[in-house]
Amino acid sequence: MAAVVPAFREGPDGCGELADALEGSSGVSDAGMQAAIAAGMTKINVATHLNQVFTGSVRESLVADLTMVDSRKWMKPARTAVEQETYRLLSLYARMIRQKSGPN
Repeated sequence: MAAVVPAFREGPDGCGELADALEGSSGVSDAGMQAAIAAGMTKINVATHLNQVFTGSVRESLVADLTMVDSRKWMKPARTAVEQETYRLLSLYARMIRQKSGPN
């Protein structure tokens, strides 16, 4: 599991500033993501994580049926897995943003 550590970079004036993007969030727990959002992270890259979800589903489908050759049979569950994980992550992030901004 990766740790969430605030990343500093040099700003245009030569002073350090906190990075606003969490690069490579794969392996960061939900609690780590929540901590990053609470600390002010405004961009979280999840493409690698979603690729892992997709590839994992494809592998499961192919292992379950070693004779499968029709890509439609492994593509549909893989796309569904990515859709479900995307919804889960967006719901998690939205809850954190609402909590951070307070009641409207």
